[in-house]
Amino acid sequence: MKNGGENRPNGSGFIKLSRRLLEWEWIDDPSMVAVWVHCLLAANWKDYRYHGQTIPRGCFLTSTRSFSDRCGLSESTVRRCFERLESTGEIDRQVTH
Repeated sequence: MKNGGENRPNGSGFIKLSRRLLEWEWIDDPSMVAVWVHCLLAANWKDYRYHGQTIPRGCFLTSTRSFSDRCGLSESTVRRCFERLESTGEIDRQVTH
């Protein structure tokens, strides 16, 4: 998916962040915080269909390259952050080609 989210449901609205985020184990790493917040903002608020597949609420499609462009971080930094978030259970990933 292109980084504009053209195929996603309307992206207007807001998310809530808990103050407990300040107690998160990665809060002292600005790259991790940027990636995490971008994940929260990118997640679908309802199911939608894309190329014959249903992308469920709470999920989103992206590539490391487009995600790094949106965050202003290098692809290797985004990849490292995704790996850390996955290892601690904050995200699940399905890699496709």
